Amino acid sequence: MKKFFLNPYTIFFITIILGMVLLYVYVLSPEPAGIGQVIGSQTFLNEKGELVVKYAYVGGRMDIAVSSNVEETAKEKKVKIVAEDLEARTSSSRTFVTNNPAVKISEFTSGPNYFKDDQANWWQAEYAYTTPEQFALLPKTPLYARLTDDSKFALVKKAFATTDTFYPAAGTGGTGVDGYIYNSGADWTTVRSATSGTGSATSTGSDTVFVSSNFVSSVYTIRRAFFSFDTSSIPDADTISSATFSLIGRDGGYEATDGQPWIRVVGATPAATNDLTTADFDQIGSTQYVDSPPSNATWIANANVYVNMTLNATGIAAVSKTGNTYLGVRTRQDLDNIAPVNGNNYCSTHLADTFGTANDPKLVVVHATVPSTGSVFKQDVIFKKEVIFK
Repeated sequence: MKKFFLNPYTIFFITIILGMVLLYVYVLSPEPAGIGQVIGSQTFLNEKGELVVKYAYVGGRMDIAVSSNVEETAKEKKVKIVAEDLEARTSSSRTFVTNNPAVKISEFTSGPNYFKDDQANWWQAEYAYTTPEQFALLPKTPLYARLTDDSKFALVKKAFATTDTFYPAAGTGGTGVDGYIYNSGADWTTVRSATSGTGSATSTGSDTVFVSSNFVSSVYTIRRAFFSFDTSSIPDADTISSATFSLIGRDGGYEATDGQPWIRVVGATPAATNDLTTADFDQIGSTQYVDSPPSNATWIANANVYVNMTLNATGIAAVSKTGNTYLGVRTRQDLDNIAPVNGNNYCSTHLADTFGTANDPKLVVVHATVPSTGSVFKQDVIFKKEVIFK
């Protein structure tokens, strides 16, 4: 008997069984939904460039009464409704059996309006808009909580996640580009607000000053960096959980002593995906995509090492699944409209024209497809393409 239980095969199978039990108890255990709980969400930028969350929530028990539209259709078809085919019910449709076996009547809604919880209870879905801060405080359904709870579901989520690394193309004419555009003049406000620059460069490599705000010999110069990554290979159905923008730290100089980081990562809208011209000088954003830019000391201390900058929710929302993702970098003085007093304020890095990609700018994106109903999860997910993995 002792040999039987200590047999490696027996121990292996017991371990598998215990693992499945724990997975069910701590991850897949059926839990009911509650009124007001979030079912799913989408995050996007509104017309003002503000981050907004559209979310679906449990509004109440599903109304199972036969609608007047279905009754009217049955009357036209000269049949009588017998019952709803519950097996055919979806998040946006209901199908009814009639007294004629050959006739079934289906009613479709304009979007997901019904939600089935872990205990097979059906609920009515309602929709609302809010800010990311307020959304974080809302109660979530067990399913949504599982999808966004690292402690319970991290291993399962990682199994579905894909990490892709994207680089700008060297020079111009490829699938992306990197480089800078600068503008110079005697007046700070005029230089900063200009719609076009006085020069640009896209074929630079190592030790490139890619951003600067200078005042030398009574002339102001602002240099802005642009990065275009072809991220179209990310599947449309995938949810992006994180994105990290990385540059090689090199040299830098800054006249301020307040400890504020030199650089700010923002969005950009150059005219072309694979080229930069002086006309793109003002096609750079002001909303920050990185909440904690690297400190000046970090930038210099990490010479020849990647300095990683994690994109915030606004930055993640800007990652394109259908084309190129554009990032811009400005100096703190440029973004905050602080005219330099004297000398050079700059940062240098390696750009894509450096040989190979070992030191190139890069964008690392983690994304995953939410498993469909019937696999790991037991219910339909409204906005299942947008539920955020963390």
